[in-house]
Amino acid sequence: MEYMDDKIIDAMNAYKKEEHGSITTGIYIKEELVEFQTISLYDGKVEIKIPTTFEDMPQKHAEMKYPNQQRPQIIKTNATGDVNFTFNLLDADFATEQVIEARNRFSDLIKQVQPSGVFYEKGEEEISNTLLGWFDFKSHAVGGKLYNIMYCTPVDGKLLQGVFNCKYEDAKLWKTVMLQMLREIRLFEGECTKSEGV
Repeated sequence: MEYMDDKIIDAMNAYKKEEHGSITTGIYIKEELVEFQTISLYDGKVEIKIPTTFEDMPQKHAEMKYPNQQRPQIIKTNATGDVNFTFNLLDADFATEQVIEARNRFSDLIKQVQPSGVFYEKGEEEISNTLLGWFDFKSHAVGGKLYNIMYCTPVDGKLLQGVFNCKYEDAKLWKTVMLQMLREIRLFEGECTKSEGV
């Protein structure tokens, strides 16, 4: 009987993954259906899909998690604060042909700052007639090990830098989700500011 129960559970899980296997239909993460919504950033110049339950990290939590004065401009987080999406629009001239070099420089910089980090893949995605470069790595923080994906892409001639992080043990659950999110980013040209435009 126990064997049959396991078979039924496996079949139900396979069905759930088939039915909800993308950020369009929702994705099961830890047995919970995570649905996504499109948010608009930087006066409508960036659109990205994030989980519907994620909100702006409260200022006091942001100051604790990112004590550096140069903390991210925008931080979207879950209720427990252990899965985060951050965004920075840097006031630097930036174009598609600079993406790979910038991605590699960010990677090298983090290797210098965190020599104990473990680096995995580097990749590129074509989005909105330009290029997005990303890499992922494991870092060490006060609360334990973190899994991170950092990426960059040009937005209206400026440099958008984004970072995703979660607990390292959840890396496999979130990596494919995050890569789907990166592929779905939409960029729009026009006058652009550093303020959030959600």
